[in-house]
Amino acid sequence: MIDEIIDPATATATGVNLQLRYSVPVFASPAGMRPPRTTVTANVSGQTVSLKVQNRGGQHANVSAVTLENTRGESVTVEPGLVGYALVGRTMQWKLQLPPDGAAKAPFVRLRCRFNGEDFSTKL
Repeated sequence: MIDEIIDPATATATGVNLQLRYSVPVFASPAGMRPPRTTVTANVSGQTVSLKVQNRGGQHANVSAVTLENTRGESVTVEPGLVGYALVGRTMQWKLQLPPDGAAKAPFVRLRCRFNGEDFSTKL
């Protein structure tokens, strides 16, 4: 956790004082650590994508870059950046929203994402 705290002795009587707090995840990966071993379940209903990731491996799984692919090979980006983390021995679930024009490209047959920077793909 990184905090920026305003020192009352140096604060001015007028103006805007700003306090910031950053939460930065830090993961240690010792040599020989087993990679994440994930089980992924995904469903699309209307404008919502339900994504469930169970991690039975020896390392956290950083989930990012979620896209859906339809029968014509067209892709819809659901989340271009970080979705979250599935820690070792844990299951995480996320509800993601399709972009406004995303449902028009349904039906979707494949989900693609990245785990710790590695490409992953599964049928829906």
